[in-house]
Amino acid sequence: TGRAERGGGARFLRRVSAAAAAAAGLAGGRSGEGRMAFFVESFWGERNNGFDVLYHNMKHGHLSTKDLADFIRERATIEETYSRSMTKLAKSASNYTQLGTFAPVWDVFKTSTEKLASCHLDLVRRLQELIKEVHKYGDEQIKAYKKVINSFPYVCQMTCPNPKIEMAWF
Repeated sequence: TGRAERGGGARFLRRVSAAAAAAAGLAGGRSGEGRMAFFVESFWGERNNGFDVLYHNMKHGHLSTKDLADFIRERATIEETYSRSMTKLAKSASNYTQLGTFAPVWDVFKTSTEKLASCHLDLVRRLQELIKEVHKYGDEQIKAYKKVINSFPYVCQMTCPNPKIEMAWF
């Protein structure tokens, strides 16, 4: 109730932003060059709908996380296929005649192809680890989303003119 009694969250953030700007030596006109972008101006918007923006981003964040994990998984599959193909090609290099002056060239191509296949296989392992981390992040994101949902009635009491209003997007 402290901030609500002082005039709401948006006005409170404006005062904090103005104080930060004054401390940084940016006080003065609110327009023109050298103007510092305030969080309150970027987030809360004209109608103080920052919670709606936050809610929307969190609601659809798990879809973005899933899409990212799917993309990384597809990339890992492609890299694994490429690594297998390069390994197969490196093994087939020994089937060719390696006589005369081409012998060192064959060795260079075989060695470089084996190293390239190894690098791509290492990339596959790292991408699989990254997929696990993205899934872990997604799980944490869902937990945070549930906390926001649980706090929604309190936020609505502070921001809605009539707390009995049912929000269509909820």
